[in-house]
Amino acid sequence: MPIENEKDQFYEINQYAVRRRGIYKDIYKSLNERADYQLRGNACIAIALAPELFTRKWALLYLGWVEEMLIVITQIFLKHIIL
Repeated sequence: MPIENEKDQFYEINQYAVRRRGIYKDIYKSLNERADYQLRGNACIAIALAPELFTRKWALLYLGWVEEMLIVITQIFLKHIIL
């Protein structure tokens, strides 16, 4: 999924459903179209098992987003529930 809108023409993208740009999509044409454009941690497994499929630059950027937006936020949320 490109970060720049100008590159959308090279991909099959519904611009109205995009939630986040620059992600690796792990689902395609789900019933809930907006779900196709959500950040999920599933691509981390693919990056670990088949790193040759990813560019280093984009893999590191993606892993940073996963850490920042999924892992850290989840930890903060869980701390509040436990307290």
